[in-house]
Amino acid sequence: MMKLHEVLKEAMAYFEMCEADSNISIDMTHWHEWLNEEKTLCSVCLAGAYLCKGIINPELSMCDMRVNGGIHIAIDELRCGNVSAALRFMGVEPPKSGTDFEVCPYKEDAFQFKRDMNRILDWLTKNDY
Repeated sequence: MMKLHEVLKEAMAYFEMCEADSNISIDMTHWHEWLNEEKTLCSVCLAGAYLCKGIINPELSMCDMRVNGGIHIAIDELRCGNVSAALRFMGVEPPKSGTDFEVCPYKEDAFQFKRDMNRILDWLTKNDY
């Protein structure tokens, strides 16, 4: 099983792919949502980016939300700075304190959001989670 820092690193890479894709918009209120009937435009959040870019069903050209449920919920918790909850979703008992972080909402400042995610990534890597 992947460690949480490995999951977040992949999620951030896929998230950046989504930011660069003109057919995908970022909306942290939905994991994945089609924006047109043709299913060519969609919006994703951090967890949705992991699912849509990382676990693609080539026949449907969309993500399967039933795959790896604990992982995308853990990623969603990380997006909010809830590292202790994310660790629990990954089946890991978190330390008693010092695991949750302040995270700037993406909508307010995308650059700061990514800096905050990188702080969490650094902490997870340093502590081997």
